[in-house]
Amino acid sequence: MLDPLTGVRFFLALGVVLFHYQLQWTLPGDGALLNRARLAADVFFILSGFVLTHV
Repeated sequence: MLDPLTGVRFFLALGVVLFHYQLQWTLPGDGALLNRARLAADVFFILSGFVLTHV
């Protein structure tokens, strides 16, 4: 049951990393997608809490 959640956690962690890197980049446009990646941190911690509680 938890194997698919591991893949989701990977992409959420990648979103957090990209959000932190975009602070250094100058992107064309407003970069709205990467600005929303900060929400991945909240979802990542909620999902990790679920996994730890389940185990």
